Amino acid sequence: MIALFILTLLLPSLLIAALAFDAYRQQSEQARLQVGRYASLASAFEQQRLIGVRQTLQSLVVLLADIPAAQCSARLVAAVSPYPELGEVLFVEARGGIVCATDRDAVGGSVASRPWFQRVSASPGFIVSDAFGAHPAGVIGAILAIEGGGAGFSGAIASAVKLDGSMVGSRLGMPSGSLVEFLDGAGAPIIASSSADLPDRDTLRRSAAANEAGFEARDAAGRWRAYGMAALAGTDVHVLVGVPAAAYTYGIFRALVLRIANLIVLWALILVAAWIGIDRLVLEWIRRLNRAALAVTRGEPVSLNLDRAPVELRRLGDTLGAMAARVDAREAELRGAAAQQEWLIRETHHRVKNNLQIVASLVNLRSKALRSADAREAFADIQMPIRALALVHRHLYASDERRDVDIKPIIAELCQLFRDGSEAGPVPVSLASDLDEAFLGADRAVAVILLATEALTSAVHHLRPGSGRPGMVSVRLHKDADRHAVLEIEDDAPPAVGDAVPPSSADRLRLSLMLGLARQVGGTLTRNASPGSGVSLRFRLAAAASPG
Repeated sequence: MIALFILTLLLPSLLIAALAFDAYRQQSEQARLQVGRYASLASAFEQQRLIGVRQTLQSLVVLLADIPAAQCSARLVAAVSPYPELGEVLFVEARGGIVCATDRDAVGGSVASRPWFQRVSASPGFIVSDAFGAHPAGVIGAILAIEGGGAGFSGAIASAVKLDGSMVGSRLGMPSGSLVEFLDGAGAPIIASSSADLPDRDTLRRSAAANEAGFEARDAAGRWRAYGMAALAGTDVHVLVGVPAAAYTYGIFRALVLRIANLIVLWALILVAAWIGIDRLVLEWIRRLNRAALAVTRGEPVSLNLDRAPVELRRLGDTLGAMAARVDAREAELRGAAAQQEWLIRETHHRVKNNLQIVASLVNLRSKALRSADAREAFADIQMPIRALALVHRHLYASDERRDVDIKPIIAELCQLFRDGSEAGPVPVSLASDLDEAFLGADRAVAVILLATEALTSAVHHLRPGSGRPGMVSVRLHKDADRHAVLEIEDDAPPAVGDAVPPSSADRLRLSLMLGLARQVGGTLTRNASPGSGVSLRFRLAAAASPG
């Protein structure tokens, strides 16, 4: 629902944003075309200037036609002074010799080797040259051939024409920071003062050779500029116009940012209004339902008022209330059944313990009627596992845990039983125990205690009471780092002297029982090489064992 609402708002917003970016692209393209138009206007402006220069040179030819050579330079300087755009002016005869000049030191020299003279002598007329000669930067040459009637080419008048890009830019009303530059035929700038605002020479050379109308590049300072280029008709000179990117894109980019910002603000206002409406009409009531559901899961009383909520949520609240009532009733039934089951389990353990104690007592009474010491010992061996089982069930009956039981106190009491000795007679041994907590399920606990009983019985018998030395049985229960425990039962009886004593049938039976009990526990049983002298059982603890 919310995703559909957001999508409904997002699609028109994306369309408006796409239209704004498209308008930005079109306006940027128009701005780049405007730079090209600036170049064309600058070229036309300079073309008009050159036409004026040609007319001035024609007037000078007529003015100085019959003046003696001695007076020519002075008259030429006076005639050129009203024209500040003209620099050095030369009158050249047909072989290239300078007969008159604004710079009197140049008179008598020759321009026969200069390319512009060779061009104008081969094709008489008016030409513009980007290589006038040894002149300062920022000028080009304007040369007009002089023809002497039927004699053909009789000389030329040449002038250096000063170029002023800033003046052209101000006349055209170009943006601040713009430049107007003139390039020669090789793409090199003629006005050296503006070279910092130009791109690198390779870019200029390629653009001039391809006669590109416009391009974008970084200038020497690393700033982006849009450049326009136009050639002066009939010349090798190109007019280059450069406008900073910020100058022609600022207004366009500002308009785009304002459009996007307005769209974002409008979208945010719609979302806030929608969120407030959804929160008041839907989310607030859903939060109340959620709190009521959590209270139900915790078994707490539920107080839910949905009178002003939408109809659907009121129905949902009624359903939740009915479910809570059914859950409470079912939990009451389960608590009663669990209490009854707990009582049955405890009663079962209690009765099993009582029955085992009765059996142990019967075995004890029966053993007293026997005269054979071996028979009484056999009855004592039978009586000890029965007492161990009764001990386990007594702990299960007294334990608050219904799944796992700690075998540490059980083993400790089992050791105490062996210390006290069986009813058949005292056991002349001492027992030392070092035990950690170890929790096991009831079935596995019974198997471990029975295995410990058999191992202790074997250790007591292995001590050979007739040897006349005191014996010691060590019982250790330690936990490993990987949730395993190790039960070790060892005696300190010395090894047999002479021939090895073969295991008795009772020893073989105990070993068989211990192996079977180890498999039932899921552990690993290891024993010393000498039969009955010690065993070790490694087994896995219960998953929910209490920390020891």
